[in-house]
Amino acid sequence: MMNMEEALTGKNISPLRSAILLAMTEDMESEKLVKDYWRKKGQSCAVTMLGGNSRALKEKLPGAVITD
Repeated sequence: MMNMEEALTGKNISPLRSAILLAMTEDMESEKLVKDYWRKKGQSCAVTMLGGNSRALKEKLPGAVITD
């Protein structure tokens, strides 16, 4: 029988799934808990905050994205 953690994280650690779950956090405390969880599972993660109008975001976003 599957538990909530398994339902949310899946059997294999997927960077896409971890990024989505991290993006769904509502506050910095939740963000820290999720980042700590994924770090214990062997993943590295980072979060950045962006703000501004749509044109400014289009300019900032590429520099804020971190990939493998």
